[in-house]
Amino acid sequence: MHSRMKASGRICLAASCLAFCGLVVLFSHHTLSDLDIWFHWRAGQDILAGEFPRTNHYSFSEPDRPWTNHEWLFQVLVAGIGRAAQGQDPAPSPEKVAEAWNALRTFLALILALVILRPVVFPAQSGRGSPGSGAWLVAVMLAGLGTLWTRLTLRPELVSSILLVLVLDDLEDYLRRGNGSRPWWDPRGAGTRIPLWTCLWAQFHGFAALAPVLVLAAGILNPLQRRIDGRSRPGRGRGLVLVGGATLVALLLTPGGIQGFLYPLQAAGQFGSDRVDLRDTISELVPLFSSPNSLHATLGWYLAALGGGLVWLLATWPRVPLLRAVLFCLAAWAALMTQRSLGMFGLAFMILWRSGLPEGSRLLGRLRASPLSVRGTPVAAAGAAVCLGAAVLASVPLVSDGFYLGEGVARRFGSGLTPAQQPVAAMEVLAGRPSDRLFANIDAAGFVLGNTDSRVFVDGRTEAYSDRTWSRYLAVKQAGPSGLRELAAAGPGAVCLALAGGSFKPLARDLLADGSWRLVAADAGGILWYEGGEPGHQDEPGMLRAAGRKALTDAGAETRPARRADLAVAAAGLFQLAGDDGGRLEALRRAVEARGDHPLALHNLGNALMERLEFRQAGPLFEAAVAANPRLAGSALNAGVCRLQLEEHERAAEWFERALDIDGESFQAWANLAAARLALQDEDGAVAALERALAIRPGEERLRSRLEQLRRR
Repeated sequence: MHSRMKASGRICLAASCLAFCGLVVLFSHHTLSDLDIWFHWRAGQDILAGEFPRTNHYSFSEPDRPWTNHEWLFQVLVAGIGRAAQGQDPAPSPEKVAEAWNALRTFLALILALVILRPVVFPAQSGRGSPGSGAWLVAVMLAGLGTLWTRLTLRPELVSSILLVLVLDDLEDYLRRGNGSRPWWDPRGAGTRIPLWTCLWAQFHGFAALAPVLVLAAGILNPLQRRIDGRSRPGRGRGLVLVGGATLVALLLTPGGIQGFLYPLQAAGQFGSDRVDLRDTISELVPLFSSPNSLHATLGWYLAALGGGLVWLLATWPRVPLLRAVLFCLAAWAALMTQRSLGMFGLAFMILWRSGLPEGSRLLGRLRASPLSVRGTPVAAAGAAVCLGAAVLASVPLVSDGFYLGEGVARRFGSGLTPAQQPVAAMEVLAGRPSDRLFANIDAAGFVLGNTDSRVFVDGRTEAYSDRTWSRYLAVKQAGPSGLRELAAAGPGAVCLALAGGSFKPLARDLLADGSWRLVAADAGGILWYEGGEPGHQDEPGMLRAAGRKALTDAGAETRPARRADLAVAAAGLFQLAGDDGGRLEALRRAVEARGDHPLALHNLGNALMERLEFRQAGPLFEAAVAANPRLAGSALNAGVCRLQLEEHERAAEWFERALDIDGESFQAWANLAAARLALQDEDGAVAALERALAIRPGEERLRSRLEQLRRR
């Protein structure tokens, strides 16, 4: 009987782990939207051809700037997989290569899941455990996927996550048992494996610098941990010094040598610069709660995981290993500072809860001894049921793309390229006629680098360019006469813009109106211009309309509704640049028909109707956009503007307040809230709103005059 119960408990634990792995696979099986992968593809091909880049020769802005390639082995892996996907095809499509990379990403994500679950499946290596406690721990660890999913992309960070867990597990194993009787060169010893993992890690990513930091932290915390454990734990002081020294040596064993060793410090030093703060340039570097329009559910999962982790720490203190507790707290702080660290926080949350196997077993033991006489098998079955149920519930919005739409991200479930993100038409032109001086925005630069021999102004490598170059990039991005002057000063022979993000549309309009640039290619993913306008050259609005019609044709052939809507939204943008309002409206209506919960389609259609003063029709569209993605501050603002124009002042004020709940620094929301409060005869509320608006924009004299009038009443 006991053996049957034990076997059934293991089956329940296996079911929980399968649910966890299945959900990881679903989260990792998405379209290729990462902007850097194409740069890795080109750099990896150069390395395979025998050229190891040591300067920034991919750029014409700073071609001689030294560059430490700290991700070379990842680039070789990406290039090798890409070449295998190409086969004998002389001109493989990016779509074909992307499918192979998507498979690689899913494979790496599955390895990460197995590494995370290893102590749960094999509790003898991590302390006393049971199938019942293991099944419930897996259920709790599922919450970590609520933030980890953001970093399940094909980047070196994914490999870093795997190696971080391996290093941490071996470090804790070394603190418990040392190397045993094994000699120092035997890789079966935990202390020996740590430098080996570090050496491998350093070839993939500069985050390998975390390894000696972890060893140092363990050395600092171990005396306190021994005191908490009643000095049952060995000191390991001398051993930790040797292991830490070996990890430092391992960091030097890269093609970058000492420069590779110093790279993490150099990269960290780029942030907080007096000249340009890259957190205002690249969205993933923005503080977690300071970026509207995305990650609504993820923010909730972050808060839930943070609260759950802190409760667990307090409830089990001091039995939780100090190193895991410190790692969790630091990861929570890092995620708060930058969205890029959300994945690390999710990983730290899971690592923290993995320490709960002995706690869970003790709890089950007390329940068995209690009058309730709770058996382990029902507990394990309940944990497995929770895991399977959570996986099923999460899979529905994932597979249907509802989750990604609601989170405001471009990725879509399935394989291939993310729709309307890559300038394929521009790439095809540049492949036959590369530009040695191509200004491409960050959204387009990597794709162009990976598929042509062009050199760009900047790409997504933040550490590869000086503050001055990034400042010039931002000046061009601002468009207008000053932006065009800065662009001319850079001296590019071509300009390629991916327009999905929207921030470069003003520059696109300026280039279309400037006679010194000639439109040569356009599609749903972006637009390409060559320098040198020609009298009577081709009809540019006609080219844009043709590109818009092709995007609509491609949308009609797309089988998945969300991707169909993505292409229709991109077509609407092309029609708008061409000045074709009718085509724009038709495309946006087709987008909303394809997917009625597509936030961007709803918002853009609302904008088009609001421009025609059709406020009664536009308002519900903005409200539906906020319902689909509750982080859309702009949609909430516009919903309030529509209500204000319809003289529904109370509802307008509610929408403005909702916009401010998302983005409290919105000048337009505060100014409009003041107007709504004034219409409701709430002069105190109007004064308070005007004061906040003027604190954001002190130079608004009209509002300042209005505020003074109200104060004099």
